[in-house]
Amino acid sequence: MVLRRAAGVAEKCGSGRRSKNMSGKRRNDMLFQKAAPQDVSEIARMMAQAQRWFAENGIDQWQNGYPNEESVRKDIAAGQGVVLRRNGLPVCYAALSFLPEPSYGKITGAWKYGGDYAVMHRVVTEKSHKGHGIAGELFARCEAVASLFGVQSLRADTHRDNMPMQRALQKSGFLPCGEICLADGSPRLAFEKPLAVLLSQFHHAAIWASDYDATIQFYVRQLGFPILRENRRTERGDIKLDLQVGDGELEIFVAHGHPARVSDPEALGLRPLAFRVADCEAAAKELNRRGIVTEPVHVDEFSGVKFTFFRDPDGLPLELHE
Repeated sequence: MVLRRAAGVAEKCGSGRRSKNMSGKRRNDMLFQKAAPQDVSEIARMMAQAQRWFAENGIDQWQNGYPNEESVRKDIAAGQGVVLRRNGLPVCYAALSFLPEPSYGKITGAWKYGGDYAVMHRVVTEKSHKGHGIAGELFARCEAVASLFGVQSLRADTHRDNMPMQRALQKSGFLPCGEICLADGSPRLAFEKPLAVLLSQFHHAAIWASDYDATIQFYVRQLGFPILRENRRTERGDIKLDLQVGDGELEIFVAHGHPARVSDPEALGLRPLAFRVADCEAAAKELNRRGIVTEPVHVDEFSGVKFTFFRDPDGLPLELHE
């Protein structure tokens, strides 16, 4: 799977799509594409610009001759080099990799999200284009490509003194995670951004039922779903059954007095639809940042895990569940 992802970056970036600025408006003068062999010298020139700027500002990054033309050639040969192109020339570059990064295996701090991830390396912007959100646009396009391959997050690292890169990452929604060390022992600040609003998979579905014996007969004995947990909530007058269904769960609340759901004509909505997340509070904050209102984060009284609710445009309750 990792090799297919790495090989597929070029295909996903090769459509020559117009880039958008951070407000969502389309920029007609800029293309997001895979880097080509003829771009090597221009990208290396941009890197040399950055190396001089780091030296002038006392930042010990890229001061050992790396990255260079050979680095870019290897990126392009591996199908990992991507660019924002204006008037035919690269103005922003990154290597987008789906291969595990050895230096990310040990971190002082903690990565926010588990599972597969993509990494941006060797990000550089042409000097004349800095300060215009160009790096943020490249990040957004890399996120879109990474999302197509189903990875959980996008990661990057940078020098502690490289404030422009740190600001660009955090403005684009990357979260600081701690510190990692490169192969040569140099420390770097680590950042990570969740993809697909953190919704990696379904966690559970819920059903309200009226008859305990009939529910056990149908879901447990006839359908064969094993019982994970059974809790009688005397203060609410119901029974909560948690059943194992594949990799997810089915919650069944057995209680009397609830009205029957309208089924003919069909009524809108499945209630609720829950999504598993690594960090409920971080996920809720990300949804809030995107203009979606969430309830305060709750703690499940039986499992002790965190959850919260939000609603779709039709008022359908949706859930985040750690």
